[in-house]
Amino acid sequence: MKKAAKVFLIIAIVLGGLNLFIGFVSLLGIGTWAGTEGSSELITVNMIGDSISLIYAAATIVISSLSLVKLNKATSKKELLVWGILCLFFGGFIPGILLLCIKDKDLVPEGSNSVSLNENGENPSIDKPDTEYNFDPQTGQRIKKD
Repeated sequence: MKKAAKVFLIIAIVLGGLNLFIGFVSLLGIGTWAGTEGSSELITVNMIGDSISLIYAAATIVISSLSLVKLNKATSKKELLVWGILCLFFGGFIPGILLLCIKDKDLVPEGSNSVSLNENGENPSIDKPDTEYNFDPQTGQRIKKD
């Protein structure tokens, strides 16, 4: 689930950048269109709408980028709660839901040798020393203790 969240956060960043680019182009087009004939009220409303779109696109890029950084560094689900909620509003619905639904076991760093310990704090995957047998060095066999 961590990889899926990363993919959707990257998609949100790319789409936010695309929205930012289109907003700037639209604002430049309005500036050149303003010199020609047309209603000044319509141009003003369009410029306000494009400005809001630019602010939202910039927020999408910032929130999604910070969420991606936090996702890479997070070790528990609690660390991602705020970023998941922010992603719901600014980064996209899917990455926000994935960040909120991620499990603690998915946040274990890749390549780490995490081992679950039993209630005594021992690693159950490691064999305990054999105390019922002695080792005979001549034959290389284990001999049961008397």
